[in-house]
Amino acid sequence: MKMQFKHRIWCETDQKYEYDISDSDISPTACPTDSGHVINTESICITSEVCVPKYEIQTDVSETTFINKDFLSINYKSELADGKTYTPEFIICQSGANAGQLEKTDYYRDYVDANDKGTLVLTVEEVYVNSSDAGLYNTAQPVILRTKIWKHTDISSQSFDEVNIKSKIKLYNTRRKRHIEGIKRRENVVEQLIDHVGLAGVLSGAFAGPDDAYNKLTALQELHSEAFGGWINSGRGSLIDVVGADTITTWFDTIIPDNGTTQAMIPWMIGLDFREYIQDKLKGLVV
Repeated sequence: MKMQFKHRIWCETDQKYEYDISDSDISPTACPTDSGHVINTESICITSEVCVPKYEIQTDVSETTFINKDFLSINYKSELADGKTYTPEFIICQSGANAGQLEKTDYYRDYVDANDKGTLVLTVEEVYVNSSDAGLYNTAQPVILRTKIWKHTDISSQSFDEVNIKSKIKLYNTRRKRHIEGIKRRENVVEQLIDHVGLAGVLSGAFAGPDDAYNKLTALQELHSEAFGGWINSGRGSLIDVVGADTITTWFDTIIPDNGTTQAMIPWMIGLDFREYIQDKLKGLVV
């Protein structure tokens, strides 16, 4: 069990306790108040030792759990003390070989909103190995295996301990497992696409506002519902070609302008028209 020890020293010179925190259970040999005092050989300096939390998660469990469980074994969903909960933030990969797949989940204490996330307690990273079929786009490549890696925040450094970690491998060794994971990743891609196109449409003037963006994007999905369904199900089908041939959706050929607002909010879309962006996004080539 990874423990951190706190040595409590009572020195009558200052009539107060002094603390020394380290990863060692060896008591200090000198008094922090008066270097002339030798610890535990003079009545005026007495030391005792207690364990203290080293990781953020250890501050949110009962004393019994803290003492008896290794921090990596604490269930952060069911073993926290009464009144303690963590808010997960899911980070989805935006492009490349892992487009649409869960990149990591960060867990926060006292999360308020995106601007006030509270304390980052732990992260769970997801490392995927996908097939590499040259005939398939990134978003259609079946997953072979996934490694989950748990990393905890060290209280003193407020950074992740990269050495004391836990990992677990999941094999996608059946067609059903690969199929379910593929649908999930492509649904994520569509959600990202809707968010980005909606924002770009408002910023470029293609959409009059958020309500118009919702209506136009809903109409697009309804117009090509069969193609969208086929692509989500398999990553293949006619959707990319259908988008390329669409002459009904008039805003498809609007080019995202280059200005201060688009540079700050959607720089990866500048210079593309919506048709081109949507096709590249469905392939997993762009953010």
